Amino acid sequence: MKNIFLFGFILCSNICAAQNNSAVLNKLLKTYDQVYGFYEGVTKVQLKGKFGFVDSSGKAITKIIYEDAVEFANGLAGVMITNNIGLPKWGFIDKTGKMVIPAIYGGFSAMNEGLIAADLNGDYGYIDKTGKTIIPFQFEYAYTFSEGLAYFVKDGKAGFINKTGQIVVQPKYDEMNVNCKNGIIPVKLNGLYGFIDSKGNEITPVKYENIQEFTEGIAAVKINKLWGAIDQTGKLVIPAIYTTVINCTDGIIGAELNDKWGYLNKENKTVIPINNVEMGYVKEGLMWVKNSDKKSYYNTKGELAFSGEFDDAKSFKNGIALVKQGQKWHYIDISGKALPDTEYELIGNFSDGLAAVLINGKWGFINNKGVVVIAPAFDDADAFTARFCTAKKDGKWGLINTKGEWILKPIYNDLILTETGLIKSQLKEGDNQLNINVRGEIIYEKSGG
Repeated sequence: MKNIFLFGFILCSNICAAQNNSAVLNKLLKTYDQVYGFYEGVTKVQLKGKFGFVDSSGKAITKIIYEDAVEFANGLAGVMITNNIGLPKWGFIDKTGKMVIPAIYGGFSAMNEGLIAADLNGDYGYIDKTGKTIIPFQFEYAYTFSEGLAYFVKDGKAGFINKTGQIVVQPKYDEMNVNCKNGIIPVKLNGLYGFIDSKGNEITPVKYENIQEFTEGIAAVKINKLWGAIDQTGKLVIPAIYTTVINCTDGIIGAELNDKWGYLNKENKTVIPINNVEMGYVKEGLMWVKNSDKKSYYNTKGELAFSGEFDDAKSFKNGIALVKQGQKWHYIDISGKALPDTEYELIGNFSDGLAAVLINGKWGFINNKGVVVIAPAFDDADAFTARFCTAKKDGKWGLINTKGEWILKPIYNDLILTETGLIKSQLKEGDNQLNINVRGEIIYEKSGG
């Protein structure tokens, strides 16, 4: 999408997923090709390429008739249908399945602050949840409201409007952040960057080669091919002498100079000397630091958090971190104490609360406390996606659930579970690729193996 900062583009979603009912989900998975998870008590489902919605009791609230659909938010769900001249158009349904906003729009963004940005015949404007036009369709592009302002593009230039449609930041910038955060907006003009406030006043001149967003009152800026950092008055608080500067976290700022890493505070005082081979991000008040060939953990004061050096180390999450000593991985807590019975030969990334681990040559799964919840019985295994995982046994691939039970028996030469829930399978080498659902039923067949 043109005129939008890559570093500022955020897919806005204030939707909170409801607690999934496993019995209902298992029932739905026997009926539909894909179940997408509950939002506001309703889940989107897919069957034979079409979409519909089911409530938390498992009752269908719509027919499976839509070409595409977006999960419920603020009581509405976007649905796509093909109109009478063959064009795909978007409208909105409520939780009874009633079409409350007609399917006449080419696209839309998430509703926020009571308004939806929508595309009508190539022009963008804003409607409310009843479909009433609040701001006329007049823009080349428009985005979701945030803090009372919304990004728009007109005549190729970007600006901001308020909820009455009044222009508060004139459309004169080539690019700008789509959201106003804490009253500050990054902008780009004639190849250079700067910051403005929510009224369009310059906080800094538009003069930097590149910028990062403000975090904790500090923003990294690039001057003469090197990085420093400014405060919210535009004052350069970290001189622009570094190859890389990492945004401020917990009061400290990562910096790289001559291929060495360290941390500074907001007053440009050294917290951890810039003489390390690698450094991790600050997570839960700690970061790992690699000097020579070992890693140790430090706090944000630059103090060694606990004794111990590791051959490899990951950042802390939920009070635990994964570390490697010799050829074994295990978990430690925030004090550096090893969790019991957590030694692994290899470990994969966490997904759906589980991670694959290699124990005595076989793969199983642990939870985020290091407890083995699926016994190591597989020759190979991938990460979980939407509560399912492909696993290999006796040279063939199958599909398991989070209990380690076979959903599809291991009979496939190849099996790939995509993020959309589509399963690409091949029974024998050289055979055509089959696209199947979690019941092993063919959805469609693709030639070419």
